[in-house]
Amino acid sequence: MKESLLYITRKTKGIGGMQRLSHDFMRAATSDEHCSFSVIHPYGWLPLDITFPIRAITAGASHALRRHTIHLGDALLCPLIPVFHFFGAKRVTITACGLDVLFSNRFYQKILIGFLSRADAVVCISAKTAEEVRKRGVPSANISVIPCGIHANDLRAHDRHQNNTPVLLCLGRLVPRKGVAWFLEKVFPILRQRHPTIGLHIIGDGSERVQIEHLCDALDLRSSVKILGQVTDEEKERALVEATLFIMPNIPVEHDMEGFGIVCIEASARGLPVVAARLEGIKDAVIEGRTGTFFTPLDSMDAVRAIEQALSHSLSPDSVRTATLEHFDWKKLFDRYCTEVFAFSPHA
Repeated sequence: MKESLLYITRKTKGIGGMQRLSHDFMRAATSDEHCSFSVIHPYGWLPLDITFPIRAITAGASHALRRHTIHLGDALLCPLIPVFHFFGAKRVTITACGLDVLFSNRFYQKILIGFLSRADAVVCISAKTAEEVRKRGVPSANISVIPCGIHANDLRAHDRHQNNTPVLLCLGRLVPRKGVAWFLEKVFPILRQRHPTIGLHIIGDGSERVQIEHLCDALDLRSSVKILGQVTDEEKERALVEATLFIMPNIPVEHDMEGFGIVCIEASARGLPVVAARLEGIKDAVIEGRTGTFFTPLDSMDAVRAIEQALSHSLSPDSVRTATLEHFDWKKLFDRYCTEVFAFSPHA
């Protein structure tokens, strides 16, 4: 007999880590043969779906009355926890991603403190997120740290390009916490001085793009830096295959954090080693010595050291890919959800 699971998520439209997590979770749950899965989310064809709260409460109450398990997609939904407990849900669990916990509005923080601890289990996508959740009153016994993941069957079979000249790749939204402007100003000029042929490709868009463009001109880096902006999936795949190292140079920003760093595992799943700032949820996205290495945030010389070390002692693509799938394959991660979070019977 299959166990019944209802998933309620706000995050299915747009581009971002929480949206990616929602879609990946739904794929994993749908393909699990031991789980009878249903989902409530905003309608994609409505700019603002005012029916979503009503549908979420109605569906949740219906499933709760049938003693089903209900999983909520982010911390903002935590006021629904006692509602579904009242109607008799078998378990009510919730995912906390990072920014949904840190949002600094005082009233919102009171809501988190009042409701988040009432969940039967809280899934945190990184140890840093778990630390923030504990600060809001959730006991450690009710927290499971389960990272974001990769669907192995999405990976294409191809050989990595062997470049005669090293190419570094940064990929993600160009916002302050991503640290791309800092890296371009403080780290890359040193690397180019030591390695004149080195290149840097930047994929993404955001509030810091103008500053990044200005730095390229002011530091005379145009011949070494390509700012590609938004790209297609095909172009992104090609960039990941052609790069030598993936760089995640995040910097600390107050009231902002990297909940996990899913682009790190996107890169390493394709055999691309990662060099990243040892910061926040990124620490859970890189397996040091196996999929990449770390440097101290905002320490330009330590970043240079880590990159040069990664270039001179390159990890093999096969070993990087294998280590990534061992730790971040969604099939294995969803099995953990079923046992640790939903308390489903083995092979229900």
